Amino acid sequence: MQISYPSFDQLLTRQFPDIYRLCVLLTAGPADAWQAAFQTFLYMGTRQEPFENSEAEQDALFGWCVRTCTDYYYRKIHRRPKRDVFSKKAPFAVSDSLWELFCLPFHKKAAVFFTCYLGFTPERAQKLINGGKIKLSPTETEAAQWYEAIASIFPGDDAGEQLSSEIYLRFEERNVPLENRLRSIRFWWDRAVIWLAAAIIILFAAAAWYTAGIGV
Repeated sequence: MQISYPSFDQLLTRQFPDIYRLCVLLTAGPADAWQAAFQTFLYMGTRQEPFENSEAEQDALFGWCVRTCTDYYYRKIHRRPKRDVFSKKAPFAVSDSLWELFCLPFHKKAAVFFTCYLGFTPERAQKLINGGKIKLSPTETEAAQWYEAIASIFPGDDAGEQLSSEIYLRFEERNVPLENRLRSIRFWWDRAVIWLAAAIIILFAAAAWYTAGIGV
């Protein structure tokens, strides 16, 4: 199986650092961020047709990234590590501003990344986040601090080349399109289970209320 997306190597070289930065913010773990970035590019590698423009391509790539990081939390409960533990594992310095950013809720961190770091409009960022409406009104000083904090996230020397090698090896050894489809099915099912459980709880609560009413 070969990578089918046109200009995949150029895309990875150009976008990997920012994809990694977003993955680190959302997963709060360098190793987990690496796996999330890896999966994000696996999704893009199976696409056969180019996008109509660079903005559409970027939206698709970061959309997959947010989805992959969201899936990271649905598969298993994760707790944010302590700062000293995280700092020892990170290949970059963890400033106070960066740690404060790590402590924000998932969707707010994504909103800060898209608006304050990449400079997306709030409307464009909202479509990529795919969550509740996030309203940010940082001062110029706060926005600048967030930008510098995110920019300080560094994947390490030759990280892009290493990721590229791992991706090409995965395409050689596995049926990546099939794996992606199976992940999409699981992504849908993980969310459906939550809604199904909620519906069952509501049903039992309604039955209990109705039964109690009959006995009066």
